[in-house]
Amino acid sequence: MKNTIQHNGAPCVEARVHMLATDVVHYIGVCIKPMSDRKVGNIEYFRSPMFMSLEYWQPQHLYITTPPIGVLEDGRGYGGLKDGDAVLNIHTGEILTDIKSPKCGQWHLIIATTDPKLFIPTEYKDIEGTLPQPTQALIKAYCEQGGFDEVDVEYVYENSRCVECGEYEGSNICINRKECLKKYYGGELKLKVDSHNTITTHRIEEKMISISDLKPKLIKLLNDNDCFLDLDKWIEENL
Repeated sequence: MKNTIQHNGAPCVEARVHMLATDVVHYIGVCIKPMSDRKVGNIEYFRSPMFMSLEYWQPQHLYITTPPIGVLEDGRGYGGLKDGDAVLNIHTGEILTDIKSPKCGQWHLIIATTDPKLFIPTEYKDIEGTLPQPTQALIKAYCEQGGFDEVDVEYVYENSRCVECGEYEGSNICINRKECLKKYYGGELKLKVDSHNTITTHRIEEKMISISDLKPKLIKLLNDNDCFLDLDKWIEENL
């Protein structure tokens, strides 16, 4: 996973957003039968699932995933799947919660979902818990914008120590010590979840590249690979 910027000083991980069909009526639906004001494939947000007609809509769930191992902007690493984690195969859409010795390639960790039936183990023996969920604002934005592939998700470090005094981050000794630069190391990276079991996300702004900036790079790529292409014609037909 590539590094991401921090948002308001909070470490963030770039996550993928997947939409998968479900048999249970929910807040998200994909149009499967054309209507006067809807086309097949349109994504709709329903304030109440009771308003969704299965004749016209296929219910969907969102799954937010991260590769199991990565490095943050500050250089600190995170990750590693363990037995009992909920994972999604990014190639097939298969979901598992009992995977043993998972391979990191095709399996991504599900960190949040709208699916209330997806349970994971908790710190308490024989007790399962529901995964965190995205906010209603994110779900609504996803539908209104026709879907998007990525979001930045906020995390927090637990048990990080100050590089100056060695005290844990947030301790009064460190906070009141003027010599401390308020820079920390180590600690365990954990998903930031609020009291409603929802995550904090930020949309990733797409970088716009002009044709004038792109054209020289394409020409160099073609020349380096001894390829011939009428680039101006290709740009006119495809961009």
